[in-house]
Amino acid sequence: METVEQLLIESEAVAERFWFIRQWQVTDRTDSTVTAHFEIGAGLFVQAFLSQRSGRLSLALIGPSGRLFGRDRERGIGTVIRSVRRTCMKPHPKVCPHAPLWSS
Repeated sequence: METVEQLLIESEAVAERFWFIRQWQVTDRTDSTVTAHFEIGAGLFVQAFLSQRSGRLSLALIGPSGRLFGRDRERGIGTVIRSVRRTCMKPHPKVCPHAPLWSS
């Protein structure tokens, strides 16, 4: 499982590696959780959230209207969540449930 310190080290490396990240900052931190924002453009950023206690790692693309796309992993089980309405990434608007993508 990742730690708060590991996420911070990786965040610095990500910000240096990807040219489209304008800046990054830690927006919230406790002993067992951290939230970081990676600014891509005006009103568009990637949010990374880690909770060591629950084993949850969430990555979300956030736009002016809220969460556009996200990937969550909790204790090794991953799911994809697209938009606030939780719709699938398909050409039709059919709603899909959270479904595990991988497990460790």
